[in-house]
Amino acid sequence: MTRNLDEGTDFGPIFQATTLQDFAIQVAAAYLEVQASNIPERAAAIADEIAAQQPYLVGLQEVSVWSTGPLFMHADTETFNALRSLLTALAARGQQYTVIAISKGFTWPLHCEDPFTPFTTPDQRLDLVLFRDGHKGLDALTTDLIGDKPSDLTPSGLWPSDHAGLASVFRLEP
Repeated sequence: MTRNLDEGTDFGPIFQATTLQDFAIQVAAAYLEVQASNIPERAAAIADEIAAQQPYLVGLQEVSVWSTGPLFMHADTETFNALRSLLTALAARGQQYTVIAISKGFTWPLHCEDPFTPFTTPDQRLDLVLFRDGHKGLDALTTDLIGDKPSDLTPSGLWPSDHAGLASVFRLEP
């Protein structure tokens, strides 16, 4: 099973800000958009889907942590944690999952929202794989970032996606 937990905003207006005042306004607007997207409630709905389907593996994208702090300072007050919200909701449903693979590198923003740039600039780790507990004998051997190199561009020079991907190899023991 795969699910995208979604950031709750697309960040577009932030990247288009041309003044410090506009930047601050757009950051505040994006944060309010994320707040309104109700990450814990959406994580609970995805936990319902996982509990109903009982998959052994769950691939997750855009598993974000949101923190706040003073402008241009370290943001160290965690306000939203999508993984914690999901795992808490799963536990409340009697479902135990463990993170067994996480990207070894950053996966987003792959190209600063410009699909035509040949340069990658990922700076956030967002993607991972969960495994249902109680089923021992599965080990993640490798997890590699894919779709993040200039050689991955399409013939017309576009990136395949706005996110790099993960490719994991697992060993399953009988």
